[in-house]
Amino acid sequence: MAAPVTLMLISGATQAIGAIAAGNAQAAQYNAQAQAAAYNANIQRQQSSAVAQQTSAREDLQRRQARQIIGRQVAAGAESGVNITTGSASDLLRQSLYDAEMDALNIRYEGEINRVGLLNQASLSDWEGRVAKKNSKTAQRAGYLNAAVSLTGAAAGAYGMRGAAAGGSSSSFSLSNGSTGLGLRQGGGTGLRVGGGTGLRY
Repeated sequence: MAAPVTLMLISGATQAIGAIAAGNAQAAQYNAQAQAAAYNANIQRQQSSAVAQQTSAREDLQRRQARQIIGRQVAAGAESGVNITTGSASDLLRQSLYDAEMDALNIRYEGEINRVGLLNQASLSDWEGRVAKKNSKTAQRAGYLNAAVSLTGAAAGAYGMRGAAAGGSSSSFSLSNGSTGLGLRQGGGTGLRVGGGTGLRY
């Protein structure tokens, strides 16, 4: 009976080792996902900062170019004797200034949308990283729990097999009350008996 019990314990230990290995492997995958999410979040924040800088530079460039263009228009009008402070010339100047400012603001708005979008993506990556870390811990705990279940089941099965083996073996004795006194003696049959008188017989 020792061999089946040993095999059962070995099988339980093997299953426990496999459960721990599987849990650790899954935990490692989740850890890799968490690292990738953290990397993505860092890149997205860097991109957001770069977009903000690029947007500010484009806006400044747009304003400088607009001032140069409007300045040339004013100079051309002055050379031709046009009074830019009144009439249609004044209206055209105001419209040019308005258009230049709208172009600059549109550049700022577009850049802000891109910047905020990247920050939102970074926040999502952070969340994915936190979830992956939690899943990693859960997977590792599940591996150890499954290992404990395997070991407990194997131990219970082995204990049951040992108990069954112990309960199946018995010896035959007789209890006698002979002239020589009260004592135990090996009987010729099966069971306990009281010799020479009334008693228990099995």
